[in-house]
Amino acid sequence: MSSLWLTGCGGGSSSQSNQIVKGASITKQAKVVVSPGSGLVRGETYTYVSLQGEDGQTYVPLTLDAAFQKDGLRVQFTATVDSTEAPADGQAGIYVTLTSIKTL
Repeated sequence: MSSLWLTGCGGGSSSQSNQIVKGASITKQAKVVVSPGSGLVRGETYTYVSLQGEDGQTYVPLTLDAAFQKDGLRVQFTATVDSTEAPADGQAGIYVTLTSIKTL
């Protein structure tokens, strides 16, 4: 099983408490980041949408309702970690399936 270790600056003694693994449920506060026109698939331009967590990590929702696809929107979300492996499409981050999301 792949895992991603998040390490912070400062005097922590172990990063194991920050481990994010596939299938884990997480709740985070984040800012929505919209990057329009950043790729081309089958001749169509698409938009990357990610959630920049207050923990510095980028989360990539597999689906996100259009009402939340506003650059700079602050949200709180709960999600299941789908993958911590490097994505084939080039968008870096932890892929998640959202179970709830709300604006702050």
